[in-house]
Amino acid sequence: MKENILITGSTGFFGRHLLSYIQEIPSNDKNIIAGVRREKEAKKDQLISQYQIRPFDFFNTQTFEDALEGITKLVLVRPPALKNTKRYILPLIEVAKRKNIKHIIFLSVTNTEKSKMIPHLSVEKYIIESGIPYTIIRSGFFMQNISRLNKKEILKRQTITMTAGSGKANFTDIRDVVEMTYSALDQEKFINKHLEVTGSKSYNFYEVAEMISTHMKKKITYTKPSAIKFIREKVKEKFSIQLIIQMSAVCNRIKLGKSDFISTDFAQYMGKEPRAIETYIKEEF
Repeated sequence: MKENILITGSTGFFGRHLLSYIQEIPSNDKNIIAGVRREKEAKKDQLISQYQIRPFDFFNTQTFEDALEGITKLVLVRPPALKNTKRYILPLIEVAKRKNIKHIIFLSVTNTEKSKMIPHLSVEKYIIESGIPYTIIRSGFFMQNISRLNKKEILKRQTITMTAGSGKANFTDIRDVVEMTYSALDQEKFINKHLEVTGSKSYNFYEVAEMISTHMKKKITYTKPSAIKFIREKVKEKFSIQLIIQMSAVCNRIKLGKSDFISTDFAQYMGKEPRAIETYIKEEF
């Protein structure tokens, strides 16, 4: 009997990467259900429409009952805009418990204990206290954030603009996190584990700019404006306010040294080394 797996945040950055990965697995034996906020738009989406779609909205708790009906496992990806976890996430966990969900996989961030202002830690707490078997996957800073936020300026102006100061980040390939998430769906060794997924080394953006420079054979310069100037520049470049605020918060964690953390969990549980940032740069630039 196939497992019925609901993936929240299916149309978001991580959700799309996860669904794309699953689509390429010929032997996938899981019934994947995409939880979406805008059902009509999702049905027209080339990727999302390949899956069963269910209405799901974190900000409308009335959607939880129907979305979780018949679901056996839940991949929980919190939208960046959601801060009030007690109001929106806790009711979801309560419904999941009532519906006898067998396993929750939650995408969190590394070093949550050092960043108590971010909502991930409270979500982890709710899940653990529910008694539902869980896997908490704490990810480092996605390398692919460089692509979506900085690629155009790198190619056009030979600059990387971020507000991370000289802080180092545990650059993590989103594909590694996706692979571990999928593996956790049916492997016992992942049950009731906190796993930290990072690259094998931390770098600051000066070092990243130097690596891209070497690969492109062009001088790429890292600039670190004030947070206000960064927001203004990215607004002019037509980035969404939500993404800009999200990246500003992430950069602040990096600047404060809260992302300079390396884990060997990926190698231990997946049996291979995490992808290196040099590999990502060669593929992307």
